[in-house]
Amino acid sequence: MLLFRNILDGVPAGRLHGATFYLASALKAQAVPVVLSDLKLSRLDEKGPWGLAALGRLLKEHPDITVAGLTLYDSCFEDSRRLLRFLRARTRAFTVVGGIMPTLNYREVFVHLPEAHLVARGAGETVLPAVMRALGPSDASAVLPLDRREELAALEGVLFADEGGLGLAGAERAPRVSDLDSSVLDFSLL
Repeated sequence: MLLFRNILDGVPAGRLHGATFYLASALKAQAVPVVLSDLKLSRLDEKGPWGLAALGRLLKEHPDITVAGLTLYDSCFEDSRRLLRFLRARTRAFTVVGGIMPTLNYREVFVHLPEAHLVARGAGETVLPAVMRALGPSDASAVLPLDRREELAALEGVLFADEGGLGLAGAERAPRVSDLDSSVLDFSLL
């Protein structure tokens, strides 16, 4: 799975955002390989995303990425759209957006950001490992098999679309982590 260390501009390269740390740790605990990118999105301007050439090289080094996860911020919505288009043009990966914006405004994000295959609400460290299990070895180059669609539909807080149709998997619910102190943290990521 492709994640972004710290997607917002103004943060030095290599710094790992706390949410990404939790996400990557939860994924690695489920034996999901994680690839981290230093690409940056610019807030409230039209200059980005910055680092597409480096991201292109990273994707060539890891052609087996089947899911790309992006924290979506309203202040860089158009940059995010361009990034998702870039990913969809150069990979067969499913694109997943999460974060506060999709959690609070999931219908609007789903409708206005068709570049995302999935919108995830709530605690990404709970939702993304479940999404990865449901997707299995599939990628976005073909319609999901019925059994994979049914697994996604059984989740909470997920909206998805592919050539086979739309799915609202408990979309009205946003999964939460009941005790952050019990979260698995993988300090090898730092």
